[in-house]
Amino acid sequence: MYCLYFVDLHLKSCVPPPLDIPPCFDILDIEIHITGFRGRGIAMEKRRSSRKVISLDAKIISNGISHSGITVNLSEDGIYMITATSEDVINFSNQTRVDLQARLTSEEIVNLSCAVKWFQKKTSPNGTRFKMGMEIMDPPAAYTKFIKSRQ
Repeated sequence: MYCLYFVDLHLKSCVPPPLDIPPCFDILDIEIHITGFRGRGIAMEKRRSSRKVISLDAKIISNGISHSGITVNLSEDGIYMITATSEDVINFSNQTRVDLQARLTSEEIVNLSCAVKWFQKKTSPNGTRFKMGMEIMDPPAAYTKFIKSRQ
């Protein structure tokens, strides 16, 4: 089932999306043609693996500085994480390598090597907080097994 509809700008009506558009995409603005009418709509960029909303305690480590936080969502090859507010500031750029420790269960911690794909920093009087999307480089079997068990 698709979770979006295309809007025909000429007719100002909603029509279901064409059947050949896969359901798992990121939002992009595209131009479409439906039954001869031209309009604009929303489609999504295909990802390599589906994301799962899973909150895990996690810690990123870069250049000897660590930041604790939680994961927002996970996939077999990526993680979105938010850190707790801290006074230590790390300046990340695209492809910066970081180590990430995530607590999968109360007894199991997995170490992941990641590359930063995007990064946002928010500074307040209390310190700095980070939001970041990371690609997991060669995920270990324990992590892959954990993700697949959540499907």
